[in-house]
Amino acid sequence: MRLTRYIFGVLVLLALPVVSTCAQSATDCASLMKFGIYDRYRTFTTETQYKQIREFFSNFQFSTQQQAQNKAAELGLDITGVLGLTFNGTTSSSNFQQWQQSLVRSSYQEALSFGLQVQSIEKISNALTDLVGRCLTQKGVHAYIIPAADNQTFSVTIDFVPYSSERPLTHGLLTMTPSSVAASCAPAGVLNQRVEIGPQGVSLSCRRSPTETVAVNVNTDDGSPAINYDAYIVPPPNINFRLASESIQSGQSTTLNWEVANASRVEIEGYGPVSVSGSLTITPTQTRQYRLIVTSLDGQQTSTYKTVTVLPPPPVLTGARVFFHTTNDDKDGDTNVSVYVIYGGETKK
Repeated sequence: MRLTRYIFGVLVLLALPVVSTCAQSATDCASLMKFGIYDRYRTFTTETQYKQIREFFSNFQFSTQQQAQNKAAELGLDITGVLGLTFNGTTSSSNFQQWQQSLVRSSYQEALSFGLQVQSIEKISNALTDLVGRCLTQKGVHAYIIPAADNQTFSVTIDFVPYSSERPLTHGLLTMTPSSVAASCAPAGVLNQRVEIGPQGVSLSCRRSPTETVAVNVNTDDGSPAINYDAYIVPPPNINFRLASESIQSGQSTTLNWEVANASRVEIEGYGPVSVSGSLTITPTQTRQYRLIVTSLDGQQTSTYKTVTVLPPPPVLTGARVFFHTTNDDKDGDTNVSVYVIYGGETKK
């Protein structure tokens, strides 16, 4: 799974009855944009990418497997891996409608357990995102939200791709709820006012708490897109910090391994910032504790500790005195020999 910094572009596109300037039709763009999130900066987790794929099937409302295959081919998508999934014995070829319903309800983990490859998910999602990017060149009104990494600060942008040079602008009224979030937006004097909207767009910078759902409505002379920016609950960090060997002999090495998800920063005390997953070979000279410091997406720090115990070296024979002691057992006629070795201040028999 990749490093997760969350900069999402939530976008609603108003599909207008004009000739498309991108490869897909205006009708296709209307379906593609229903997902509502434009991953402009390629920051999606694989789970979100899988959700995007589920929404592709849900929003196009395919009736048959062949229809899904034809549309995917038309848009340049390879959905072979998805169509190969089996849900409770149902395949896309045996009962497509039931299969599609199961797909839309399935989780990312279920898809992986059924054999869908992560590479396939990423490839389809990236292709869908490219298609959405081309949809933004269509003429008409575009409205979208781009959250910052903390999912509290965000920007709202409304722009207008003119139909002709004779009418480069449109006019509209922008409103936002809740009022507490609207009051945080800058510059002032844009919300609840009729403003000019052109190719350069109108932008606002706002702030909310992650638990607040924000609604933006744009009523213009050329359409009325609406945006719902859902509440975001910050997921806690998922930390896997381990040692290859917790005990080593003096002079030996071991390896620290870690994988972290839902984090904005990861560091190892004494070594500085590190990637969200990796390994580090260490050769401590004495028992030592290692600290992994993880900063969550909302700025909170969590520490995880691992201790390497360094055992003293085994005694080394550098010199010895050897004594032989013999006894004669008259009962059986045998001779017993005992050997004593003295080294390191100890006598060993």
